[in-house]
Amino acid sequence: MRGRFHSAAEVKRESILTNLTWLAAGNIAIKPIWFVFLLMTARFLGAADYGQFMLAISFVSIASIFLEGVVDILTVRELSDHPAEFEDFFGSTALFKLFSSIASGIAAISVAFILKINWALIDLIILASFYNVSSTLLTHFRTVFRAFEILKYEAISAVVEKLSAIVFCLGILLMHLGVTLYTIGFAVSYMVSSSITFLLIVTKVGMPRLRPKLTY
Repeated sequence: MRGRFHSAAEVKRESILTNLTWLAAGNIAIKPIWFVFLLMTARFLGAADYGQFMLAISFVSIASIFLEGVVDILTVRELSDHPAEFEDFFGSTALFKLFSSIASGIAAISVAFILKINWALIDLIILASFYNVSSTLLTHFRTVFRAFEILKYEAISAVVEKLSAIVFCLGILLMHLGVTLYTIGFAVSYMVSSSITFLLIVTKVGMPRLRPKLTY
């Protein structure tokens, strides 16, 4: 399956003005709503639960930084210079990001146990690990749009990301169901948005070969 284009090398790149317009429109459309949602999150969860949620997210994200290096930057550069390598190169880097994000989650959970963090926070860190996998892949998927200079799809992905979180988490907030269910909803929303972004890649650029390849 290659989507609407014969090959990734034939993807039509947009002008700088068009790309900037799409990104600006996406930010203007979603940022005010997202700001209000974050205020509601802090208000309805309360200081203690919101603090635990942010700590769990940060705990896993820090571990992820040490394991992923500069893969996103290298992917943008490589695909921009050699678009014909998209299927193999991006397939390999996407697998690397998947495995590294899983490893970072395991590392974060292990450190939490070593530090004897309370069980409630460990539960949140475990849930945040699922979020981290999806968030890591989502960020990496967007490198394709930057490399091929079709940022309207990155703008669409960003809007989907924020709207998914609002859809899955707002009800949990309003019903005061607690930080654990909120974290689950947050993780699920990123699974959905990363899946939709991957579908955009498949339909607008092509299907990557999801297998490791060490040389190009």
